[in-house]
Amino acid sequence: MARRQEKVVSWRKWAVKFGSAMPAFTMIVMAFAMVIGRLSPTLCLGIVAASLGFATVFLWFTLPVERAAAGTVADMLEETALVARRSEGEAIAGLVRALGWRRIVPGAIAWIGGK
Repeated sequence: MARRQEKVVSWRKWAVKFGSAMPAFTMIVMAFAMVIGRLSPTLCLGIVAASLGFATVFLWFTLPVERAAAGTVADMLEETALVARRSEGEAIAGLVRALGWRRIVPGAIAWIGGK
């Protein structure tokens, strides 16, 4: 998929990096702004929440790219004999498809859900 649609895949890569970096950076900046007294805690929390929402929107808009790539890999896993048992291949294919949906959560809060 990366060879056929370079621009779309690069847009998804950018959105994933943005979803991880921007909310974390915003949290750090708002913590400093709150400590030095420039902004009120309520305003800081609002800005952090807006940053998380903005990152989630970017990840949501680029989700079809992730789902298409996961579907391609899952189909390959189901059709080829990469694993010894067919049931294991189907289970792995299901996990690959689910991973596409899990990657919509911004990296700054992904640690809450665990692995």
